[in-house]
Amino acid sequence: MSDVTTQTGPADHSNTPAAVLAREVNRSWRYGRIAESRTGFSARLTEKFQPETAEISRRACESTHVVSVWLSGSTFSELHLDGKQRFARTREGGSFQLARAGESLRAVLSKASGRCLDLYLPTSLIQSTLEYEFGGAPPDFELQPLGVEQDADIYRLARAVAGEIECHQVGGAAALDSAALGLTSLLIRKWSNLAPRHSPGKSTLSPTQLRRAIAYLDDNLTLDISLSDLADAVGLSTFHFARAFKSATGMPPYRYLLALRIARAKDLLAKSALAISDVAAAVGYEDQSQLARRFRKDVGLTPSQYRTARRG
Repeated sequence: MSDVTTQTGPADHSNTPAAVLAREVNRSWRYGRIAESRTGFSARLTEKFQPETAEISRRACESTHVVSVWLSGSTFSELHLDGKQRFARTREGGSFQLARAGESLRAVLSKASGRCLDLYLPTSLIQSTLEYEFGGAPPDFELQPLGVEQDADIYRLARAVAGEIECHQVGGAAALDSAALGLTSLLIRKWSNLAPRHSPGKSTLSPTQLRRAIAYLDDNLTLDISLSDLADAVGLSTFHFARAFKSATGMPPYRYLLALRIARAKDLLAKSALAISDVAAAVGYEDQSQLARRFRKDVGLTPSQYRTARRG
């Protein structure tokens, strides 16, 4: 598949950071069709039919966010951002991932079959939109760190952009400009730290994701589990995992972990001859007094009182 570049207007936009980044990836991946618009927005459409494992690397670009949308088919994808694994899971049509400006990317794809669209969005478009909407970007504004996510609006937008690249019709440049603004709006409204102010829906976990999260907690009771560890285990961003977990269970992840620790402690106290200090260590507490405080708060008895009552 040869490169196809769409440029508009009297100026040469081929050296914008987004366009340069798209072409660098295209050379390393060897094929793809690229479209560029006068806003500095670029898109790259590839078809992947490779039973073997392949690797894609992309350098960090401080002025470009990259949204990768899997349009059809599936692949097992292992994604690393800035050297840290973000997820390792099967991706199917409709899913997307985000590499934020300044994040380097390395992706390992296995059994890839289908189409993927990479959308290279200049940070300047987000800045100008925030300037228009708020008179300037809030000082703490950021796009959220994401895993594999689903968004029907982004999927529809990506399919429309792919159609423009394939058809290469008159008016395609205007359509790309419109897509750039649409993607900017979606990222701000739904996938940034402004999202809670605008999102009317309530996110939750699928049954599989919930089972996986609880199993991860249960298997690691003695560890200092971070929210990002849990989110990575189910392939979501920390931002969306925290809200979804609370929606699914009625309590935040850390509170759920405490409940699991107490449940395990109750079981050990009732069924084993372990000293209470050993029970505390087995469920993740540094000493017996920590367990006693938490246990009495949740159960209404001290560990020793609970053991006596159960065995009596």
